[in-house]
Amino acid sequence: VKWLDQSDTAKIDYCVCFESDSIFVCDRQYQHHAFLTSSASERLDRYVFYLDEIYIRTDFKFSSEFRAAVTLGNSLSKDRSVQACMRMRKLGIYHWLSFWSSNEVHQQIEMLKKNLLSCNKKENIDDEITLIGMLRWMYGNPQQAT
Repeated sequence: VKWLDQSDTAKIDYCVCFESDSIFVCDRQYQHHAFLTSSASERLDRYVFYLDEIYIRTDFKFSSEFRAAVTLGNSLSKDRSVQACMRMRKLGIYHWLSFWSSNEVHQQIEMLKKNLLSCNKKENIDDEITLIGMLRWMYGNPQQAT
């Protein structure tokens, strides 16, 4: 519900909440309705979602231009990361991802980039972290869950 409060009122009207095996809709007046019977269930473009690995098996048909944030953490395995990204069925065409991490993970990615730079002079230490850098970290993360 905090995500709903922090969302743009001109673009977002609802958030999706989970309780046990049920999916609910919460509107800006904090009214909860069953997702499947809600008239708003057809307007996924007006929702904010938070899907973690517990709810990864949910199946929403996200609208075009839908954007998602993937959080990177030490306990997240590469398989679960890929599975989370693939929830966006039209990834790269109509769906977009951004990656978020803790400061700890950010520092690990920067250290990996620095170590690789000593071998490869094509990149600059001041360059932003790229998708390739995040994937290198994800596939080499020794602390990931098994």
